[in-house]
Amino acid sequence: MRKLFSLAFLNAALIGSTGAAYAEETSVANFLDGEVKSEASLSEACFNEKGGYELCSYSDSCEPCNDCSSPCIGNWLDNTVVFAGADVYKSIGDRITNINGGTGALTSSFGGVTGFNTGFALGDSELRGQVGGSYGVYDPRGRLAVVPESTDVETQGFVTAGVYKRGDMLHNTDRISYGAVVDSFMADNWGVNANTVQMGQLRGIAGYALSERFEVGGFGTVHLWHDQAAVTVAGAPSVRREVRAANQANAYLRGNTASGGSLMGYVGAFDRADIQSWQFGFTGEAPLSRWFSLYGNANYAVPGASAGPRGSGEEQFAAQFGVAYYFGGKAASPTVTGQKGLPLLDVANNGSFLVTD
Repeated sequence: MRKLFSLAFLNAALIGSTGAAYAEETSVANFLDGEVKSEASLSEACFNEKGGYELCSYSDSCEPCNDCSSPCIGNWLDNTVVFAGADVYKSIGDRITNINGGTGALTSSFGGVTGFNTGFALGDSELRGQVGGSYGVYDPRGRLAVVPESTDVETQGFVTAGVYKRGDMLHNTDRISYGAVVDSFMADNWGVNANTVQMGQLRGIAGYALSERFEVGGFGTVHLWHDQAAVTVAGAPSVRREVRAANQANAYLRGNTASGGSLMGYVGAFDRADIQSWQFGFTGEAPLSRWFSLYGNANYAVPGASAGPRGSGEEQFAAQFGVAYYFGGKAASPTVTGQKGLPLLDVANNGSFLVTD
């Protein structure tokens, strides 16, 4: 755990320092001052009333921004992000009971993940649609030799789809953002007993911008469909019980940096029927250019059980860090409400899709 959170805090520091260094070279919507440089030659641009400019896409679907009161959002490709990174997590699948001392846990799972997330128009509605997915490979050296699949890698897939609306603090016209998605989780060789599982949850978020730089809000999840998995006795894949997404409610504070980066911290609680009690975590992003950014997220779910073998078997954590590419050149956010056309909710991961029994 110390190593995990040392890595998490190091990543948070890196996000902050990278953003600061980037701000020295170019502010938001040069980002935010000076002339439009030749780098934007593939895009049309116009200055807004705050001295910054909004970029139009290089796509044919985006007309030149002659009227800054109506920002050009672009098509689905302009609002698509692809990402790749490293991921480490510990879930209920790593819990075992047939060890000296009772219930406990042995280790976490480490691997790599890649995916995409895109936003698109829904006719003339202010609501937009979003869809994304990810694929991860974990435990390249397998697991305990208690099941036939001991040398097989673990694979995971997440699919996220729903609707959202972003606020617009660039023009100071809309402080409210909200969205709701359905997350589907599928895994093969998951946990000590190499389970194959499929589960689903409903995830929603709502935020209120206090200013151009800060937003407060909340997000939560409710389980939808569940599965059966062997999460009790190592080496007994036939001893199965119901597993599902945990129900949680969280409050957050999000801040936007001068370089167009973002950092959100949150704390929340779980349903009393879940094995988790409460959690804390963060998500962050630091633009390296208009096209690339670093991203990271980490959380720790405190178990409901007391310290000892049972508590160690129920604690959960996750951390993911990587690089994202924005097809529309929207890596930097001029305000806390973000780039108008980009999806609002991230693709689900092991930190936002926590499992209980």
